[in-house]
Amino acid sequence: MSSISESQQVSPQEVASLSGAVVPQVESAPAEQELRPDAPPTSSAADAAHPRRPRGFAAIDRKLLAEIASKGGKAAHSAGTAHEFTSDEARAAGRKGGLATHAKRRKIEP
Repeated sequence: MSSISESQQVSPQEVASLSGAVVPQVESAPAEQELRPDAPPTSSAADAAHPRRPRGFAAIDRKLLAEIASKGGKAAHSAGTAHEFTSDEARAAGRKGGLATHAKRRKIEP
């Protein structure tokens, strides 16, 4: 190995070549270039030829979906895990929803 005096500057590539390690090349961006986000993707002819189709439960027939939901509700009630609102609980939930919906309107009025 060769000796290097303190006054000499050695690049990382030179150190890597002496030690046998591989150092990736990093390009620095010009300081005057402004960084901007990429533009959003534009629709192409391929997208127009293949319109998006619903996936998952959105692709299931509405009648079949209602049937599945009905079976789930019946199973929950038979297992005793379904929640049934009392009239007091329903009244409180309705009041809470109304307050949340009209909160901004109440703040504006004096």
